[in-house]
Amino acid sequence: MMVHCAGCERPILDRFLLNVLDRAWHIKCIQCCECKCNLTEKCFSHEGKLYCKNEFPPLKTRCVLSSGESYKAKNTVVSATKRH
Repeated sequence: MMVHCAGCERPILDRFLLNVLDRAWHIKCIQCCECKCNLTEKCFSHEGKLYCKNEFPPLKTRCVLSSGESYKAKNTVVSATKRH
């Protein structure tokens, strides 16, 4: 079975699959949707998109809120699954 990358839609031929948001990715395709930096250690998700900490919308919004509301950021775990 050929697995396709959620970022570039090309086949993943690597030995390991990287799963983020229940989708498979090439390591080079896991990047922030805003600034395009590679997300190698930690990434955040919001509305199905990947972000770095600096671009994560709830964290950016927290700085300008005057209502005292706070948001909790959810880390998206990046896991490697060995291919058979």
